[in-house]
Amino acid sequence: TAKQEVKDSGTSTTSKYEVATTGLYLVGRTIGSVYIKGKVGASHQLVSINDTSTQETTRGSYGAGLGIRQGGAILEIEYTQYGEDVTIVSVGYVF
Repeated sequence: TAKQEVKDSGTSTTSKYEVATTGLYLVGRTIGSVYIKGKVGASHQLVSINDTSTQETTRGSYGAGLGIRQGGAILEIEYTQYGEDVTIVSVGYVF
């Protein structure tokens, strides 16, 4: 979920913009302390402005990542593409 307040163009009015994305993926990864992973699935995206739904779509989604296992922890960087217009790069640390 991403939330942001933005000023309407040419006015002093502020609008609340929110995007909520939920996905379901099939994920595979290689074995070892350094691994590569890939994922493919579908994502559902709901866009709201001022608490009113303005756009709702479900699209194919895919991604790839690289991870390092250290003891009981994992450091991972991942690229995910939602449809044609949304790209996310994330870094995570799981312990």
